[in-house]
Amino acid sequence: MASSYFYQNFQSKEANITKLYLRADIGASGAPTLDTDDSKGIASIARTATGDYTITLDEAYNKHLHTSVTLIEADDTDLQIQVAATDVSSAKTIQIICTAAATPADPPDGSDLTMEITLKNTSV
Repeated sequence: MASSYFYQNFQSKEANITKLYLRADIGASGAPTLDTDDSKGIASIARTATGDYTITLDEAYNKHLHTSVTLIEADDTDLQIQVAATDVSSAKTIQIICTAAATPADPPDGSDLTMEITLKNTSV
C-alpha cells in the first residue's frame, strides 16, 4: 500500500486513515486542470464524458471510506455531484458524475472542484 510520509495527528476508530485533497479548475467544455499546489496525493483528473470525471490517485490504498465533493460554480447551474465508482486498491481511481435534472452536465467554465478523500491504508 501507500508508503509516503503521513502526519499522525489524527484520531479515528479506523486504523491508518489517510486523507487526500484535490482542487481542479474547470475550463471550457468541462475540461479540468488539476491545481498541483492544492492537490495532495492526486496524480490526475480527466473528463471521460459529459459530466463524468475520473480521479487517479498517486498510490494504491486498501479501502475507500468517504469522499466529500464541493463544486464552487461560476454560475447558478445547480449541479448534483455523486461518487459513481471507486477502485482505490488496483486502478487507483475514483469516478464522479455531475448531473443537472438527472442529465449528465459539465460544470460551467470558471468553476472550482474540490474533494476530500478518506482512505484506509491498511488491511488491519
